[in-house]
This record gives sequence, C-alpha cells and structure tokens, in this order.
Amino acid sequence: MLLRLTLVIRDKHSTLGTWQGFVQKIVINDKFPVAIGGEHSFTPGVVRAVTERYNDVGVLFLDAHLDFREVYEN
Repeated sequence: MLLRLTLVIRDKHSTLGTWQGFVQKIVINDKFPVAIGGEHSFTPGVVRAVTERYNDVGVLFLDAHLDFREVYEN
C-alpha cells in the first residue's frame, strides 16, 4: 500500500502533528510504515506514531551528507 501525504508547513508543532496523525492511520491497521523524505524534520512525528503502537522499534537513517566531518568546504 503506497500512501502520499501532501503537507502544508506552518509551524513545527502542527507539521509534526500532521505526520504523526498520518502514520497513526497506517499503524492502527497493523501496517508498518517506511518513511522516505528529503530531510529528517518529519522523523519525530513518524517515530512517535510508531512507538505508540509498537514497543520495540529501531530507526535506520540513510543519509548521503557527511554531517560529522571535521572540515566543511575547505
């Protein structure tokens, strides 16, 4: 099942709440979401919804950016 969320970004709290509500609709039907996005600001809402339903959850981040490097652009 592939669902798409159209998100209007207003403020941090309403955006996280929108994500959380969207994912709650998935996990309530005993489905497990796979969330793919361009950045990680949606992650807390997704994780909150999943951990409300499942007790033992892991998160796998695949990030192409070298955020932890010591030198950035020189």
